[in-house]
Amino acid sequence: MFLQYVLMILDLIGVVEKVYSNIKGKGSVKKESVMSVAKTIATDMTAVSTGGQKDTWESIQPMVSAFVDTAVTIANVVSPGMVTDEEFEKRKAGITQ
Repeated sequence: MFLQYVLMILDLIGVVEKVYSNIKGKGSVKKESVMSVAKTIATDMTAVSTGGQKDTWESIQPMVSAFVDTAVTIANVVSPGMVTDEEFEKRKAGITQ
């Protein structure tokens, strides 16, 4: 079940990247969006979980946050054409260096 959650977060990052692609200051907005949906899903998962798997959002939130940050960092490094928020703003302003 955790692997499915991880894969869902990766898919969600891709969706959020597309939705907020033209918004200034988008990094924090995108992270907040991903974390909000991840929280909702985690809450729903714990509601149907049985036995010792009933982790609360509070206990898994730091791990999910770190995972989102790491996944986005890796995607930005290995994906050609990805642009950081700072580079995006410089290009909009016409700054080439």
